[in-house]
Amino acid sequence: MNLYDEYKELNRKYYDEEIIDFQADFEETKNRVKEYFKRGSKENIIDDFDYLDELRLEHSMSLAYLGVLINENLKCCFGNSKGKSLDMCISVNNVHFEFNYVWNIICFYHDIGYNFESNKNYIFKINNKNQKYDVSEYSNNKTRAVKSSKICYDAKFSFLYNRYFSNSFHQMFITSKNNTKKNQLSPEDYDRINNDFDIKIEYIKNSGGYEKEQILKKSNFYKSTIEKYYVYRKNEMGVFDHGILGGYMLFDNLVKNYVNKMASEPNKTEFIVDDRRCSIEQISLFAYMADCIASHNIFFPNQSYEGIYSEYGLNELIKYHKPVKFDSNPLLFLLYLVDSIDPIKYFEQKTNLKYDEILKSIKINFPSFNTIKLSISNLFGIRNEIIEEYIKRIEGLSDWLGIVTNADYAEKSIEITIL
Repeated sequence: MNLYDEYKELNRKYYDEEIIDFQADFEETKNRVKEYFKRGSKENIIDDFDYLDELRLEHSMSLAYLGVLINENLKCCFGNSKGKSLDMCISVNNVHFEFNYVWNIICFYHDIGYNFESNKNYIFKINNKNQKYDVSEYSNNKTRAVKSSKICYDAKFSFLYNRYFSNSFHQMFITSKNNTKKNQLSPEDYDRINNDFDIKIEYIKNSGGYEKEQILKKSNFYKSTIEKYYVYRKNEMGVFDHGILGGYMLFDNLVKNYVNKMASEPNKTEFIVDDRRCSIEQISLFAYMADCIASHNIFFPNQSYEGIYSEYGLNELIKYHKPVKFDSNPLLFLLYLVDSIDPIKYFEQKTNLKYDEILKSIKINFPSFNTIKLSISNLFGIRNEIIEEYIKRIEGLSDWLGIVTNADYAEKSIEITIL
């Protein structure tokens, strides 16, 4: 089946309504995405979708659908259990979050920072204290005077709970609950605030129980690597890395969204707003999602770039154990893979085809429990050399990602097997 038909059939109704009408124009589609997150009680992030241009919005849409499609069809692979259907969920302190909930936020936000990368209308202040480079504030001197004030995240890309709290955020958090005696936090809630919460990726059997779990105790890259890579991109390429900025912005806005709602709930860090459950464990989840977004655009160097990476102190990226395997960080692996193979991002820049025409040109099937096959047709006149380049790009992923590829250029197809 082609991707257009697959996307149409997917049951992506976490908030009881499909996000996308494939026949809608750009503005209507963007408004649908905003409404989707508004229904999910995420008002603090909806204005940021105005930063997405048409290409990035359509790419994000395709990314979300393609990831869900792969997750639905390769569940056996994800649990390493042939013949068993497994559901992936993400847990923090035994609070479970569905795959679609986490995946949709990551996908629709992962390219938010693109508008900032080389846009000279934006000013990013860098804190040089102790030779550390933190994005501490961002503003737009033309269309938006100041965005938020201070970034809460403070570049501390660790999802261990108390380690990424800046003093200013922690004070804001406590003040919002303790502005009156009536709103005093309980000792139990103080304990929860100060605990370290691990991220756990779990594979749930249809009959209940867990087939397998992966516990993540640290961020994908060290905090210092994130900071140094940001400086490398700024100095050597003249851009503000969109992945790192997107991670900051997502975490900042989601945490403030939680704090604003929590402030009206006496004596609670777990509560219901607009039929949506909010809990303190979401803060660690937000940090994990931000970590995935920040990591997705950090590139490992080939041999010719190792010298300059070393100059910037990016030794972790030089020595990083490759290929990156699915089991090491399942959601980030999926983001790496799907962001790289998504046909919308590639073919919209190489052809004049519309969104639906590209999707109708790509067939997808799953020959085995851990294999994806993509076949590209000339239905709408895509030139053979453009198709061949797309296939070669996917073949190159095996240099750093835990996959094996098998290309058939005569058939215009490629198989991707997840290790």
